[in-house]
Amino acid sequence: MKKFFTSRTGAIIITVVIILLSTYFGAYKSLTVKVGEIADGFNEGVYYTDESGNSYQHKSIRSQLINRSEASINLVSVADTFEDAKADAEVLRNAYNDLRNLLYNDGTPAELCAANKELTVAFNALHSVLAGEDLDTKDAKRIADYKQEMDGAAGEIASSGYNESVREFNRSTLSVFPTNILKSICFIDAPELFE
Repeated sequence: MKKFFTSRTGAIIITVVIILLSTYFGAYKSLTVKVGEIADGFNEGVYYTDESGNSYQHKSIRSQLINRSEASINLVSVADTFEDAKADAEVLRNAYNDLRNLLYNDGTPAELCAANKELTVAFNALHSVLAGEDLDTKDAKRIADYKQEMDGAAGEIASSGYNESVREFNRSTLSVFPTNILKSICFIDAPELFE
């Protein structure tokens, strides 16, 4: 064995192994950090630079999902006083609970997107039912405010830049050689789109 380590062949094999391991761990660390940055963009907001060189941060999708869930449960609190709206209020309450559960128990972007779609459908159904009720001025204003919050948060999600950052990372990093080979060796999963 000692002869192997002191031989020229042994030195070459050891050097190749060290180079391969260094490449593996370097690629793993680099890709893991970048995937983590993309995930941070979902949770904290994506940074971008405008044409003038000024840096900004979009509102995060997570924060807007929280805003949408709060607007939904507030609508449920108004609907609870109307007998005709109780069934739709229960559907929205369940959609709210599903979304909140995913938000606070590490739901994936795809799972959160599906829950957000269910919340939107349930919110719109309840909103339509309430529009047919005899509302006083206070309730009508509250309902209009919650609808505005829902729509505003949806607009912020659409312009969050998160999906664009995932697509750019997949296109410019994960799809090019040698990263396209190293990602499978390093067991790196591409970040999920919010769709």
